[in-house]
Amino acid sequence: MADYTAAMVMHIPLARAFRMLAAIMLAAVLMPALPAIAQTGLEGRSLRGLDEANGARLDIGRRGGNGVVEGTLQIDGRRLPFAARVVDGGLSGLMARGGGESQLRLDPLPFGAIMTLIPVAADGTLANQQAEILTFARADVSLPTLPEGFVLPPQPGVVRFAPVGFLRSYAFWPPDGVAVGYAALAPRHRTMIGLFPSVQLDIIWKLCLAPAGVAAADRALSLARSGQGVDCRDVLSVIATLQRNGRFAGYKADVEEARSRVERAVRCAEYFVETKATCDAAGRDMSAAALSLETAATVLDRYR
Repeated sequence: MADYTAAMVMHIPLARAFRMLAAIMLAAVLMPALPAIAQTGLEGRSLRGLDEANGARLDIGRRGGNGVVEGTLQIDGRRLPFAARVVDGGLSGLMARGGGESQLRLDPLPFGAIMTLIPVAADGTLANQQAEILTFARADVSLPTLPEGFVLPPQPGVVRFAPVGFLRSYAFWPPDGVAVGYAALAPRHRTMIGLFPSVQLDIIWKLCLAPAGVAAADRALSLARSGQGVDCRDVLSVIATLQRNGRFAGYKADVEEARSRVERAVRCAEYFVETKATCDAAGRDMSAAALSLETAATVLDRYR
């Protein structure tokens, strides 16, 4: 699916492209391997379109005895049938549209599916520059919106990054973006975040998902783990268990509560416009955190 996604990134708005890529990344985090489409519950379902596909409907039939799955995409007043086969955990086939054909790829996601359409040129080659990518969700799924103040992840080479932007956004970034952003925080800001071990643990978890052997990610992980008493094998194992047994939402709620407190403290320390009462409360939070003996390791133990 990576080749299809790469073909599309240049043809949709950057923030929307990032949302799509973040959804794919989240799917990879939540699911060790993408299962066959029949195991996802997509067969026989109707899905609603998101973003560019808003108002569209995707109906996926059940696999016939010949192994073919038939379906229909209803979009912009058109009804476009397709036929596909299960390939590499998704569906691949052809769809007639616009007087020609498009190669279709449909991959299941935890919340629905992602469809890639690439027109087939007259000579049989794929017109990658005209590719479209559409996302769909199940009717029973409500997707979170990006938080106010969200910023896109920094690119490699960035040497300094704003702490509030990082705190509001890192949970939605891919691991390599978290690595660049965390390493680019001023040391005093990394220290402040480290006083709130629930947030520190969450950052470490994101960094542990980054590819091993990448210098920037390895450096960021070393900075984040310093004095926290955890290793990636343990962190990934415990959080994977939380995801399997339905406790992950509670874990993220705890992180968000702590994240809001450390953001408040950072805003006061950086002279954002805040009330005296707000900054007095932030000061008490920081004092209590500085006296606490908690680390990412003690927080992780609570979730075992």
